[in-house]
Amino acid sequence: MEQQSINDSSQTILFVDDDPFVLHAYQRMTRQLRNCCCMFMTDQQFVNHPEVLQQVSLVLTDQYMPAISGAQVLRQCRRLQPTARRVLLSGDLNLIPSQQEDAELQLAKPLKRETLLQLLALQHASVCNACG
Repeated sequence: MEQQSINDSSQTILFVDDDPFVLHAYQRMTRQLRNCCCMFMTDQQFVNHPEVLQQVSLVLTDQYMPAISGAQVLRQCRRLQPTARRVLLSGDLNLIPSQQEDAELQLAKPLKRETLLQLLALQHASVCNACG
């Protein structure tokens, strides 16, 4: 079996954040990767593109946004794409409810590029393990 790189175009990453500067930072962090990256800034973008949710392998979302919470984003992602790794981001992890079942990980913002690469490596390893 041919080993795929974590820099793999078959992995789709979805970023959801209401701050355009944060999304721009994620774009810069992922520019050199061949992964498909989708950036959603509003709840309407999220709601109007369920086809993206069906293809994602990694979802990173801010918890506190004006129209939709990160928990709501992850709940919908879990329903449409249960195999996707779901990450909740917040500037203050103490404010996130402790029993957040829709998030596999809770990480502090700002997210570092090294952390993102580690998440991609974890996702890649789980895909490889599932394939045998």
